[in-house]
Order: sequence, then structure tokens, then C-alpha cells
Amino acid sequence: MAIHDDPATDNVLGESTNLQLVRLRLFLALVTMFAIPIVITAPMVYGLAWGFGASLVLPTLALLALAGILGSLTVWLSRRVLEPAERLEGARRILEDAYDRARSEALRDTLTGLGNHRAFQEEMERQWASATRHNQPLALAIVDLDDFKKINDSRGHAVGDAIIRAAGTTIATYLRRSDRAFRIGGDEFAIIMPGTDADRAHAAVRRLLAACLDEEIDGNPTAISFSAGVSAIPGQARDRDSLYGQAEAALTWGKHHGRTCVTTYDAERHIGSAGLRQPAELSTLVARVAATGAIRAVFQPIYDLSTGVPRGYEGLVRPLPDSGFADAGSMFEAAEATGRTVELDLACLNTVMETAAR
Repeated sequence: MAIHDDPATDNVLGESTNLQLVRLRLFLALVTMFAIPIVITAPMVYGLAWGFGASLVLPTLALLALAGILGSLTVWLSRRVLEPAERLEGARRILEDAYDRARSEALRDTLTGLGNHRAFQEEMERQWASATRHNQPLALAIVDLDDFKKINDSRGHAVGDAIIRAAGTTIATYLRRSDRAFRIGGDEFAIIMPGTDADRAHAAVRRLLAACLDEEIDGNPTAISFSAGVSAIPGQARDRDSLYGQAEAALTWGKHHGRTCVTTYDAERHIGSAGLRQPAELSTLVARVAATGAIRAVFQPIYDLSTGVPRGYEGLVRPLPDSGFADAGSMFEAAEATGRTVELDLACLNTVMETAAR
């Protein structure tokens, strides 16, 4: 993932050039300050020596000695004046390196090495601006691993992490150099494909799906299934958010119609999909549910099949009418898509425990 130039870096380089200019000007000012007295004094000294008929050797040696002393003093003063500025410049270089490293880490997903959600938003804005300015095609694919929650629950998070890493590696391997891949959620990836129309993007993601289905982890065949939604311009997208919404709508439709597929956005087929909600809106809704507890707990009995007697109760949650979600399934899908599963899970556990304690 390329990290683009930052205006702060340009400012820092400009400051370094200004410091060099200040160093030169200071040195010239000191040289001039000490040279002027020598230039003024020399004719007077030689005139007095000539008037008294004295030898000119001693005045010459005296002026040369004075010039040497003043020159050394000039260099010493320059260094003394510039030492704090040079130390400041050294500290600035260290700070600049630390800033570059921190910025790079802030834009990178640590598990896969791909760009993270913030990097995706920045790159999407750049690519959209470039494509619309130069009237070029631009495609976006949203990839979501199939049944990933079941994998985590049945095989553990270590296996889930290994699958996400393998998927990220495969995605990065099969993309063109100009394409950009990002992990934007728990098991959700985004692929930006500049200069690519919908048909070519669909074919590229189909090849990627075939590669993931033939994946191996630690030498063991491990098929990684995913569903993907593709959208592109030229098309019906008005801005980058609607382009993302169209890809999400196509992905949602594919998830509900068989999975393990790549679906290109079709307005007539996908216009009613819940995927048209923007990621920022979904993230805000999930955060509000988690913060305000806009969910209620319901309990269903767990029966002993041999006796028909209840052995316990299973705690479930349902979103409240004003939560923004029609059902628990869409709420948890939104949490997974926006990386807010942990805070939503904690809110659900607290609600169930508090209700059970009453």
C-alpha cells in the first residue's frame, strides 16, 4: 500500500532549506562585520608607517594576524550561534522519521499488512477525484468472507486470524500493481481498481475467488469462500459514498442468494438492498446501540429432550424500534462490517445479565 506525500513533510523540507540559508547569511554578516574594520584600518596603518619612514613588514604582519584572529572569531561565533539551530534540526529529523513511521502504521492493518479502513477512505477519495477529473473508469469491490463467525465460534479465533491473513495475502498477490486492497472490517475487504470497468473488475474478482477456494494454510487445503459486490463508474454512482453503497448492495444481495459469488451492481435488482446504507451511518447506529443499550433481552428455555423439563434458558437480544435496525441479524452484520463487534457483544452481554438479575 502506497503512502502518499504529506504536506507536513514538504513544510519540514522547506524549513531545512531556510535553515541553510540562515546559516549562510549569518556567516556572511559576521565576515562583513569583521572585514570592514580591517579594510578601514589598513590604509591608516600603512599611511602612518609610510609617513614615519618605517618598514611596512610589521604593519603587514600585524594586519594578517588581526585578520586571522578575526576570522577565527567569526567561525567560532557562527558555530556558537548555529549550534542550537542545528540541534533543533537534528531533533526535527528524528521527529519527521517518527511521524512517517507512525503515519504508516496508522494506515496499516497489523493482521494482514493491507491498508486499514482509514487508508481505504483516503485512497478512495483520491481515486474518485482522479477518475472523475480525467473521465476514467474506476471499480470498487467489497469482499466478505462467508460464514466467518461460525468459523470463529467452532474452530477458534486463532484459526479465524489465520484465514484472514491467508485471504489478505491471496488478495494482495492476485491484484495488479495499480490496484489497492484494504481490510475495512473484521472479515471484510475492499479492493479499489483504477482504470477498470465493471466487467473487467467482475472477472478479476472471480479469479481471486477461485484462488481463495484453492487456498492452503500450513500446507493443508483450506478453501476460503467469500462473497463480493462490485460497482464501477461510468455508472450510476453520484459520489464515492454511493459507489461504496452500490458495492455493498450487490454484496448483500449475493449473501442472500447463495454466497460464494461475485455480484455486479444492478439498480433494478439491488436498489432495495439494505446494503445501500453507508458505512459511516451503520457505524454510528451500532455505536449508539452499544452506548445507550437500545436492545432488549429475551429468553427461551432449553429443554431436556429425555424428560421435557427445562434445564436452563438461552439469553437473546432484540434491537429496540428506535435503534435503526429491523432485526438482530442486520444489527450484527453492521457490527461486523464496521469493526464494532466487540463493543456490541459487550453491550448484549450486559443487557442479558442485567435482565436476568432482576
